[in-house]
Amino acid sequence: MNAVALVLGLVSAAGYLPPQQYHIALTVYQGDPLGSEADGTLRVVSQPQVVVTAGSFGMVRCGQDVPVPKPDGTVAADWAGVRLEVVPAAAPGGRVRVDLTAQVRELSPGLGIETAAGFVPGFTEHQLRAAWVAKPGEPLRRRIAARSAADQTWVELTVRPVR
Repeated sequence: MNAVALVLGLVSAAGYLPPQQYHIALTVYQGDPLGSEADGTLRVVSQPQVVVTAGSFGMVRCGQDVPVPKPDGTVAADWAGVRLEVVPAAAPGGRVRVDLTAQVRELSPGLGIETAAGFVPGFTEHQLRAAWVAKPGEPLRRRIAARSAADQTWVELTVRPVR
């Protein structure tokens, strides 16, 4: 029995066993956090899910493309909305550490500038970084609010190990 444990330990240490995977589920809401879908004051914008290996990231971006004129007469697309990057990793004692980078980028016409190619809009950007540690065997659930002048965006994040 000790020989089997030793062999499994060597195989794992040598990298032959696949790394731990994590299921990341996000629900992006817009509207009143005390409202409901039934009365129209809250709506689900997106419900992406992804499975990633420990230490790699899952990313979701929810928003809109904004046209930006270029000096050569072409138009490029820039982006405004909410972007979340989640990095789960194994922590001591069977726990899960989750690092989050959340970014809110809003179109701000008052910060734009008129050029020979046309009006180039400005943007306002806010970023948050946070980390949490989940209890062993339990999924991590967090609700994150990103309020802007135009709307309220709420994100529910769930991270759990894949067994």
